[in-house]
Amino acid sequence: MPPSAKKTAASAGNGVGIQAAEMDSSPDAPIFVSFPDLPSKANSVGFQTFSKRPAGAASAVAQKRRRIVVGQTPKLEYVGNNDAKSFCRYVVGVFDKETKQLTLKETELFHLTTTVKTLKQHESRHIGEKNMTARNALGEAFGTKKRRQAIKAMEKNQVDVSGLTDVSDIIKGAIDEKTAAMPTRAEIVEDTKQDRAIPPYNAAAQTPAEVYAPEDLASDAELKALQFKQLWKIRGSDDVKAQLAPMSLTSWVWDKMHACLRSKDDVNRFRRLLYLGFLMKFYTLKDRDLNSGRVAERMGGAPAIVADTFMAKFTEFQEDSGRTKYRVSPKLKDKMLAYILALKLTLNEFKLDVNHISSDMGIAVTRLVKVARELGCRVDNKRDEEGTARKKVVLTVPLTFPTRTR
Repeated sequence: MPPSAKKTAASAGNGVGIQAAEMDSSPDAPIFVSFPDLPSKANSVGFQTFSKRPAGAASAVAQKRRRIVVGQTPKLEYVGNNDAKSFCRYVVGVFDKETKQLTLKETELFHLTTTVKTLKQHESRHIGEKNMTARNALGEAFGTKKRRQAIKAMEKNQVDVSGLTDVSDIIKGAIDEKTAAMPTRAEIVEDTKQDRAIPPYNAAAQTPAEVYAPEDLASDAELKALQFKQLWKIRGSDDVKAQLAPMSLTSWVWDKMHACLRSKDDVNRFRRLLYLGFLMKFYTLKDRDLNSGRVAERMGGAPAIVADTFMAKFTEFQEDSGRTKYRVSPKLKDKMLAYILALKLTLNEFKLDVNHISSDMGIAVTRLVKVARELGCRVDNKRDEEGTARKKVVLTVPLTFPTRTR
């Protein structure tokens, strides 16, 4: 049956006339609303509509009005607008009992939001907050797209603390529990000291010689593995230099070695100088040398135990496509330099000319001074006989370290 026949049959059987009307955008026109929670007494809710015709619209039909619907009960407030996009068309039927005429009017859907008045009043005690709420409501209803986006962004960044009242005691208890487990300032300071990239030290040392134990800088097993007897027998310094050429000794180490070889009265000192030479050579190795599998050879023929100790103490490894790769991080590089300076201090009456070390190793004076301070050294600025400013570091007791910022 065609639609026209259906409408005629319905009219004849029920005596009701049906007519269609265009969409009505007047404030008193019927609308279709969606409640998040249906009021217990829907008849008690009084609604009002407010509308604004966009600028440049010749008539209400020429361009849709923006409308806002407001309803309230003694405890609740309902607000909605027709700005949401809808892919459906809605029709409201208005029945006139006297004329028995049913008028079908196209309308729009308004999604209502519910606000509890007591909470709203509590949150908006101050006039500034009330004004902001009002401006946001108007902006969402009649503002531009950019303005509505700004309001939504601001609302997302706001923290609603109204729901935290009931759980404030729980939050406070959790904070107190976590705070009790936190380390004290003294513990933090002690942990910071222990985390320094320096050799093990004796904080209660009474003399500089007691600060860094010789066995912590170079173990007995490593020193005994060093082959020195052949060097000890060579008489000419040039022959000794030729034997030690693969180590690339610096002038500072060679001068100390040469003096030790001439006197031949301190084997233990010579071993430590030899150990220092290997460590300074290891300091200059590149990543490709560390991963070559021939570290001892690249160090100038060091014993395997010395090479293995240096790799374990001053390198870290990472997995790269199933392959282990060794590298020296900046912190481990500073740690290695700290061991070098500590060994030099023990071999030079616990004082060093930083400018000499800087030119000898090709390392900046500022970096050497920083590491020396970490070791507990005092820095003195002096001038030599020619009037040139030089920096000297001296290991002093009681031991003090620079304060770190966290």
